Amino acid sequence: AALAAFDVLASAVAAAAAAGRVGDEPPRALAGQVWSAMHGYVLLEIAGFTGPETQSQVLAPMMAKILNAPELSPGEPT
Repeated sequence: AALAAFDVLASAVAAAAAAGRVGDEPPRALAGQVWSAMHGYVLLEIAGFTGPETQSQVLAPMMAKILNAPELSPGEPT
């Protein structure tokens, strides 16, 4: 089930890459980075280490950096 879920994520990243919406890295590599980062973020959330501002200050900028898509970040471009 986990591999099937990863394949769905990899397909979405590949589609975004084909549309020129994410960085130049191989889509499965980007999907692996997103998958890993989200696991860490969710564990921190489960443990109570996130707050109301965490999504805009941590999650969105992290995904924007991984995907090389600054328009995904609600903050200043990095």
